[in-house]
Amino acid sequence: MNTFYLYTCTCIITGKVYIGRTLDPETRKSEFFNFSQPYAGKKINKVRTQMSEPAFWDWKVVKKVSVPKNVDLKIVMDQMEDELIKEHNSLERGYNTRINRSEAGVLIEKI
Repeated sequence: MNTFYLYTCTCIITGKVYIGRTLDPETRKSEFFNFSQPYAGKKINKVRTQMSEPAFWDWKVVKKVSVPKNVDLKIVMDQMEDELIKEHNSLERGYNTRINRSEAGVLIEKI
């Protein structure tokens, strides 16, 4: 099985969220809190320079996903991240700047 994680970074001051995915949540979290380095996109980077204190952020893993090795991991990651971005409306009301728009047509059912 291949495993990945979906996470949210919520700015406690603004209430806005950034949605991401990673294979290694501890490393990704550490990268997020390294405010001297760029992170993901223009919107999240801009607010990270303005809100550069860890106490301003709630970073948490919201889903751990395991898929069989014969399934294209990137497609599943793209689709599940897109789903969460849409669920939180984080393109309009958050810090995400794009969705992945995988075209493979893999069906992911909510359990």
